Amino acid sequence: MPWKRGNRVKLLAEADAGGQTRETYGQIRHALGLPHVAAMHQALAVYPEFFQLHWQVFRPVLAASQFFALADRLRADAYTRAFNYFDVPDLSAVVAGNSRRELEELTQLLQYEDPTMLLIGAAQLQAFDGPVGKLEEPVVPAIHPVYVKSPEVAEKQHPPVSLRRVYEDLRHSLGTSFLSYEYRALARCPDFFARYAVALKEWIASPMYERIQHAIQETALALARELPHPVELIVSDLSNAGISAENIAAVMHISELFVHELSSLVLNVSLARIALEGGTEVRVPAVPELVKEGPEAERAA
Repeated sequence: MPWKRGNRVKLLAEADAGGQTRETYGQIRHALGLPHVAAMHQALAVYPEFFQLHWQVFRPVLAASQFFALADRLRADAYTRAFNYFDVPDLSAVVAGNSRRELEELTQLLQYEDPTMLLIGAAQLQAFDGPVGKLEEPVVPAIHPVYVKSPEVAEKQHPPVSLRRVYEDLRHSLGTSFLSYEYRALARCPDFFARYAVALKEWIASPMYERIQHAIQETALALARELPHPVELIVSDLSNAGISAENIAAVMHISELFVHELSSLVLNVSLARIALEGGTEVRVPAVPELVKEGPEAERAA
């Protein structure tokens, strides 16, 4: 289901979280090695009873290296599909120096964060119907990157007119009422972002885009069934735990929205990284013409 106007969900910002939710936020950041709490977890935290159950079932999953190995497979799958099926321009010369290093570090973080969150969302979406994953023994303690600094974003309140136009065009192409922080972080490098946004609009308009996005989503759903610890959030159990039918419907809707949104983000960030690395153009080195000798030279003459 596309994330369209009217579907926007509420988020519980880290600064506004208190008590057990604040403590859980800290545990999630530590478990994932992220410098902030991702939007999906902020959306689930609006429903604190469910949020605590979510963390209870996912905490042992995120303690296992097998989970992060699955996220790596999802990341590689998305990158490979993006490279093989899209004509990505070479934007490597657009940024240099500190801006280039900032953009490289940003895309590295996003390529870690978004597939990880997509895998969690894909598991949760299926866990409403029954157990997902399998108990593996022994579970290898988690080893994963640790990021300590959250990316800065371009002007959020009053962006320049030129950037605001790019935002509006991109929102229209994506069919969203707002842009995820990933795009606003990429916009910190305006020359790169403006060119990337033009290319992204063309990709989104192509028939291939929806097919690849759907394929990435299906890969996430399949990999979630390989989790090293079973995840179970069956609707009847949630109801028995005292969660209202309205709130259950809300968290199911949130899960569906984020799985769709994150599958798009995983693809789009992969495309941004490929553009930064030189695009998909095949560069064939020039080969000097061979000097013909003997009978071949005579026939050519």
